Amino acid sequence: MAFQPPSISITTLDGGLSQGTVAAPDGPLWILGMSSQGALTPFNTSQPTDITSTFGYGDGVEASAFALNNELRSITFLRVDPTDAIAGAYGSITVEAAGAGYTVTGDAAAKPTDLWEPIVKFTAGGRLGASGIKYKYSLDNGTKYSGEKELGTATSITLPFGAGKYDLEGLELDLLLDRLVDIRSEFLGHTGGTGTYHGSLDGGSYTVEAPVDDATALTCCANLRTHALTHVAKVSGSPAIHGAADSAAVTAITALSNPSTRTEAIAFAEAFAAAFFGTGAADSGHTVRYQLVSVHGAADATNVLTSDPAVLDDIKTNDLFYLGTTAKRWHIDKLVTALLLVRDATLPINGVLEIVGNINTNAEASAIEDALGQIATKYRDVVAIGHFRPRNAGETLQAYADAFAAAHPLASRSGRRGRLTLTASGYLPSQQWVGGISVRPMSFAVAPRLARTRISTNAIYASAQPPVGFGTLSAVLRDSSSTVLPRAVDETYAGVCTPVSLWAPLTDGSTVAMSRPVTLAEDGSDFSLIHYRRILDAVRKSAYVSLKKRMGQGVAPKPGTVYIDPNEAKRVSSAESKTLQDVYVKNGDVDAVRVVILETSVVSGAGAKVTYAQIFVRPIGYFEDISATLQFEL
Repeated sequence: MAFQPPSISITTLDGGLSQGTVAAPDGPLWILGMSSQGALTPFNTSQPTDITSTFGYGDGVEASAFALNNELRSITFLRVDPTDAIAGAYGSITVEAAGAGYTVTGDAAAKPTDLWEPIVKFTAGGRLGASGIKYKYSLDNGTKYSGEKELGTATSITLPFGAGKYDLEGLELDLLLDRLVDIRSEFLGHTGGTGTYHGSLDGGSYTVEAPVDDATALTCCANLRTHALTHVAKVSGSPAIHGAADSAAVTAITALSNPSTRTEAIAFAEAFAAAFFGTGAADSGHTVRYQLVSVHGAADATNVLTSDPAVLDDIKTNDLFYLGTTAKRWHIDKLVTALLLVRDATLPINGVLEIVGNINTNAEASAIEDALGQIATKYRDVVAIGHFRPRNAGETLQAYADAFAAAHPLASRSGRRGRLTLTASGYLPSQQWVGGISVRPMSFAVAPRLARTRISTNAIYASAQPPVGFGTLSAVLRDSSSTVLPRAVDETYAGVCTPVSLWAPLTDGSTVAMSRPVTLAEDGSDFSLIHYRRILDAVRKSAYVSLKKRMGQGVAPKPGTVYIDPNEAKRVSSAESKTLQDVYVKNGDVDAVRVVILETSVVSGAGAKVTYAQIFVRPIGYFEDISATLQFEL
């Protein structure tokens, strides 16, 4: 028989409660999430600036900075590998324009990486591609604005902190097409005509694409430039087509570049119109050039533009656009890899782990639970605080609750060990967009708060204690008119759709706290509450350390058997019970704890490897539902 080393195994059983810490554990809170840069190794720090300088921006950076600025002295951040990540997305972009307007397109090559509600408001209008346009932006739906920025000649705006890049283009396609149709018609009319302005027929074969869309508009512009340069320089003929080559027109048209975008086509059309047809004054353009320079015999009064310019100003003062973005999200395989790195790391861990990134499916939750179980095999027991997606724009609270129930059905939770819980979203102070309020999952506040509380503390109590009370001090759920904010979840619905629900302990609703911190374990499980899971994890680890010291110690067998002597079993049981009681009972984390070494434990003989023990924990109770009467008395 192959040699097998001795071992200790402590299995946590469910169902005990259905039958009838010390201060927070040592070690920092671990936060796993996405960032724009940085290594894929654990990074411990006490400085929010270290997080931003090392990892850039992203919701993982935001969560880490929130924890350090509000709750904790140190955290360990672990960047999840961005390979195969689900890209952030632009929501529907709404443009409010006073003039002909413009289009805004989210740049596909620079997708957002975090959850924001950007507004870009133009403080000075003008022509796209020309200097003069100014703007300011908000990342939090107008709570805070930046200072004024100059757009210059750019036709795109890049917002900070992963809020996306926005390409701007004039909206005047119909105007552009009408203008080019008019320019093309009058150009062909002029070059193909004689009369008082041309001495003889040009005779050139000028083919100009008829503009019907953006692509043909670009071709039309290129054709106009090519053929115009040919025409304005012609003087041959008998009599001569022109009295002299139109050098002014040659210079002006040569300076034009063939456009590649609609915005450039608009600029080209107006510059070409000015160079070829003039601006209304004598000699201001080719067709009316006859006085100072004898190009024509007279002004061409027949081929005259009658259309409106394609655009005067693309953007007017006080125009704006707004949207909501979604964050870049890890691929579940890469998140699991990061979780297993937590298991194998040597850095200490608090017992609470925060996962930043929407956990949107039952399959993702199951994969995370399995990985957390793997972490527990190294006695690095953790509970993970994650979050469901925020409420979509226009999504009702009930529809959101239904979506959560569909994504994480109760029927699928059999066998879950209560190591994962989820929160909904509210609005929290932004740590990067300083002074702003941004859509954030309540896990940003829940995880750090739990990480610094006793293992036995009910989250209802924990959340009501300073410095972060999840209402007036940090979280915002409603606007000034008490309407639930667009992407937040009302506390009256949160219990329906998320395990970690919210609760308004005061009738005026001024303070919002965590309600019962329910995990994704099945109904009726002993592991359905976070603090019960944490208590059993802590006792399990302590029992492991204590029992490990007994490895190899001699004990008396029962005479004539391979089993432990009953008196020895009682002695060891008493000693191990006292070790745990001194930690957990005296400090008020549990009401009682005892260790029972079974008298059937094998302690002698060639295969004496199994010692049977049972550990029983009786938790303390909690005030949760309080009902009182009030009356006068004599």
